[in-house]
Amino acid sequence: MTDSAIEGFLTRVTEWASGEEDVRAVLLMGSHARTVRPSDEWSDLDIVLVADHPERILADTDWLERLAPVLLTFLEHSFLPGVVERRVLFDSGLAVDIVPFPAAVARAMARADLPDGIANALGRGVRVLADKEGFRDLLANLPPVPSYVPPTALEFSERVADFWFHTLWTAKQLWRGELWAARMCCDGRCRELLLTMVGWHHRAVYGETCDVWFDGRFLEQWSDAHTRSALDATIGGPDSASVWRALHAMGQLYRSLGSETAERLGYDYPRAVDADVCRLVGDRRSPAARRQERALP
Repeated sequence: MTDSAIEGFLTRVTEWASGEEDVRAVLLMGSHARTVRPSDEWSDLDIVLVADHPERILADTDWLERLAPVLLTFLEHSFLPGVVERRVLFDSGLAVDIVPFPAAVARAMARADLPDGIANALGRGVRVLADKEGFRDLLANLPPVPSYVPPTALEFSERVADFWFHTLWTAKQLWRGELWAARMCCDGRCRELLLTMVGWHHRAVYGETCDVWFDGRFLEQWSDAHTRSALDATIGGPDSASVWRALHAMGQLYRSLGSETAERLGYDYPRAVDADVCRLVGDRRSPAARRQERALP
């Protein structure tokens, strides 16, 4: 959609909110409120409605038609901890995430420090469309760069154990012939844990102030060339041999990043766990499977 069409939509949201006593503020977040990595033609709108009774906004969908014709809508968990959002796809193709946030919680936050998760989300950019209570002053004091706290030694070792546990779990599904389940775990939990390690490693090597985005967003821009190249090999294909190859490449990269990250943070990398899981996986691989994997391009 064009910028003028977006602004027209936001004007209708603001006008609707002005007539709703329950709605105390309207905030625009995400790419349309950012100056760093701003929106493009594919970007959704992220709107937070600070309301006294957010559950009523979630339950009612009739008001959405006052903004634009609705193609579909559904509920899911939002980026804010414990908060449900309504996702809406309008007939024009505009996708909007509407997050009703309890006004009572917002008022309490205004009198104290914002939780890290919310401060980080708001700190990337927020535009106040409507404000009936003075939340604007609270948002003006947000730090421009999200804060980062390195993992503790316990958190680090637990995530490493988590990765190698699910590496073996993926292998078990491949041995069973359950290719779908294996790919779901390899491309799901294992890749999620690998991404966490990529972020930890990047900050450990290049500095804690590096802006590592959530969920792998803009990974192609903030990660280093070596990591990006190694990640390419972790993409599996449609058959079990290619998943084996991807799992092997993922383990190699995880070990490399994890070992260096541990050294930089002054922790011990759980080499015994790593080696024992690899032994368990290797002991069950057939010679034919290994030859098939090596034959892949």
